[in-house]
Amino acid sequence: SIAWLECDFERSWAQAKQGADAITEPSRRAPANLIGFSKSGVYAGDLDGALDMLDRAFVMASDFDDVVSQGNARRQGAVIAALKGEHDLAWRWMHQAIALHERDESPLGSAQSAASMALVAWLSGDVSVARSWARTAIDRARRQLDVQTVAVALPVIAAIEVDETPARAAALLGWLDVLLDDQHHTPHPTAAEPTATAKTALAALDASQVRAWRARGAAMTATEMLRLAAGEWSID
Repeated sequence: SIAWLECDFERSWAQAKQGADAITEPSRRAPANLIGFSKSGVYAGDLDGALDMLDRAFVMASDFDDVVSQGNARRQGAVIAALKGEHDLAWRWMHQAIALHERDESPLGSAQSAASMALVAWLSGDVSVARSWARTAIDRARRQLDVQTVAVALPVIAAIEVDETPARAAALLGWLDVLLDDQHHTPHPTAAEPTATAKTALAALDASQVRAWRARGAAMTATEMLRLAAGEWSID
């Protein structure tokens, strides 16, 4: 919608809820539509409303054995549950989402589910699992570079690594800023906490050095970024 393109997320969410209310009968297209509508709720900050919509999408997708929509609904629902502090539910749904995406054999779904698992793990305080899944997401992004995957995985990596390798964290965030600007995307709201963690740590360092690291990241190619994110080389 125009409201979405203009980043007027409150208006976009109001329109999305109207669209969801208009879905009165189950159909094969309905689950994907509901999942798309729910994103406006996340960006508008209505996590409960978005989660209700995702639950409805999952039930409807199950009726049609729509594995792709089932996986997407559970994956996005798991992240919302983690953001709300419902970590047991988030873990359960995330494992379910990974199994569903493996069943549909989608490279995109596989990458996005790995990034989401990394975020769920980080939000629950399990840094080791978060690091492992973030690297898995980066490996899978090599097959199909996807904005949503890197917009979630890179902040998680930056938050984990910023204390030991601040140059790497700053460069990854610098590269992501350029990607989001080029693609006319806003930062993914679900990754706000790891992004803030990394930026807070970087703010305590020499500002000119951080700017230089971010500028170097901004100039990297996608291949260089993926290698840096995977820990295959260092810019220190």
